[in-house]
Amino acid sequence: MCIQHCLELNSNMVVVMGTGEGKSMLWQVPVRLQLHIKNVMVISSAANLVDQHKRAIVMGVEACHY
Repeated sequence: MCIQHCLELNSNMVVVMGTGEGKSMLWQVPVRLQLHIKNVMVISSAANLVDQHKRAIVMGVEACHY
């Protein structure tokens, strides 16, 4: 449901998901299909932040982290 919402560009969205619920897929699908859209992800775990940033770079997505 969240991916469909992102792809329809209805509005901004905030999603809180637990372990194994598809957080990585939630940003990876829209960012690959909608190259003209800027996506912002907030990741609270430092280790996960580094991992997701590396995934974005490998995917060829322009990414930065703070």
